Amino acid sequence: MHGTIPLQRLRNSDLVSLTANLEIRGRVANDKFRLFFSLFSEIFLSLWALRFRWKIILKK
Repeated sequence: MHGTIPLQRLRNSDLVSLTANLEIRGRVANDKFRLFFSLFSEIFLSLWALRFRWKIILKK
């Protein structure tokens, strides 16, 4: 009976470790997506603003 308790603890600790690892990976992926999206939107909005600026300049 005492032999199975450490095995059960080992499995629980492995499960906790795996869950924490997956949570960290999820956060990193989420942060990368946020960074990519913010950079993309910043570039897109800058180009969009330049487009209107050039239209105004060319009309004058």
